[in-house]
Amino acid sequence: MAGSASAIPPAATPSSVLSGSGIVLALDYGLVRTGLAVGNLITHTGRPLKILQALNRTVLLEQLAPIIREWQPQTLVLGLPTHPDGAEHEMTRATRNLAGRLRRFGVPVVLVDERYSSVEGGHDDAQAAAVILERYFAQLLNPPAEPLAEPSHPDAT
Repeated sequence: MAGSASAIPPAATPSSVLSGSGIVLALDYGLVRTGLAVGNLITHTGRPLKILQALNRTVLLEQLAPIIREWQPQTLVLGLPTHPDGAEHEMTRATRNLAGRLRRFGVPVVLVDERYSSVEGGHDDAQAAAVILERYFAQLLNPPAEPLAEPSHPDAT
């Protein structure tokens, strides 16, 4: 479906991601406030970390740099906003743009559906980032089933 985001990028598999013991940072990106949460791949839990105030992506990236150096995450998880039906909108495009810019830190960036994370997080941006992180961990532990390949017919040549 267009507009849906895979929690695990094609280069990573659940087993390769789960085998790490690294830190994961999650972001609930907003045009003014961005919530951060931290978790790890051992406990598969996350907790709110802080809220950054930035009026543009350049300032946000400057604020993130020391946090990324301090925590040295194995993965950055970025909540991907869409309409309730999964259709993309302006903020979806801005978030995808940020994902591209986050790659400068040399850390894999994973997009995770963030629909209703602010509501679940009580409208606290850092708590919403923790919700996004918990969704990422849930998808790692319970990946969607891959469609079965159709069997080849022996008489089909």
